[in-house]
Amino acid sequence: MAKINKKGQRKVGGIRIPHKLKIAVDILEWIIFIALVALLITVLLPVLPTQKQFQVYIVPSGSMEPTIHTGSFAFTVPVKTSEIKTGNVIAFVDPVNAKLTIVHRVVKVTALDKQIEFKTKGDNNNSQDLWIVPPPLVRGKFIFALPYLGYISANAKTPIGFGLMIVLPAILLVLLQIKRIKQGIEEEVVKRTNEALKNRLMIIVIFFVGLGTFSLLQINITKVQYARALYITKVAINNVGFTVKNFADPPAQSDPVAGPVLTLIKSTDGKSLTFNITDVSAYNSLSYTLTYDTDTVPQGAVGNDVVSGQNYTSSPIIFGTCSTGGTCVYNTGVHNIVLTVTLSGSGDPKVLTGSL
Repeated sequence: MAKINKKGQRKVGGIRIPHKLKIAVDILEWIIFIALVALLITVLLPVLPTQKQFQVYIVPSGSMEPTIHTGSFAFTVPVKTSEIKTGNVIAFVDPVNAKLTIVHRVVKVTALDKQIEFKTKGDNNNSQDLWIVPPPLVRGKFIFALPYLGYISANAKTPIGFGLMIVLPAILLVLLQIKRIKQGIEEEVVKRTNEALKNRLMIIVIFFVGLGTFSLLQINITKVQYARALYITKVAINNVGFTVKNFADPPAQSDPVAGPVLTLIKSTDGKSLTFNITDVSAYNSLSYTLTYDTDTVPQGAVGNDVVSGQNYTSSPIIFGTCSTGGTCVYNTGVHNIVLTVTLSGSGDPKVLTGSL
């Protein structure tokens, strides 16, 4: 955790850091950051797509000393060839090697058959260039130079230079920022811990005040209502017995369901079905419809009978067909059996359904 004492010192993990040292570290962070940004701009300037506005060239030789020092950045702007005059410094493609760009001063402008040509020379050279520069090779007009930045840009593009000038400062900046973030987290932890302790203390105070208030209210209560017992029992304590009576009204007893009840009974050999109906005294006849599935196609049977007495038991209903000679053919794979019985009498018909 980090704290600031009265002497302006920051204390981190028991180590006191002078406030002036913290300011120096902050300044160092800004210097590294600005240097990195400037270095990145320096490295990227020659390759930026800014041809319409300006171009930047690294000058590797001293042919233009002292106007343009070796290792400088030379800035040029687009120019019409008709506006170039003697004494202007221009950038142009080397007529001998098209991969190179040269920055030299124009020492002579000639017009041949309405075609302008330029004779050039380096300020630090003893003689003029051997070539003639035609207008198509001109890339721009020199406006100013920044010394030594070319060296930095060129070295930063090498593996060692990139590591020393960009990677190493970037790592140092990241480490300083991590340290700053850590300190901020420690300070925030201290702040939130103090707030949590205050809130917890307030909760404890409120709890005890509420508990005391509730206790006082309980002491002053003179009438207490208790629920009546819902059961009857007898308890003996020190030879003293008492009985608790159930004052609650007993629940109303519901009558069992009355009326006909249908029961289906399948024979043990699975070839027939009988059904039984209880409490049919109010009816005098019935009709039934039986449906079931087999191994081949769905089957069914219908019938009717007279009802008398309290209960009714049907004759066996076979799962198949019988001829007049008494020969029966039984269905196999009987399942999904559904029987619907309609009881008729003096009142409304009663429909019963059962299944197996």
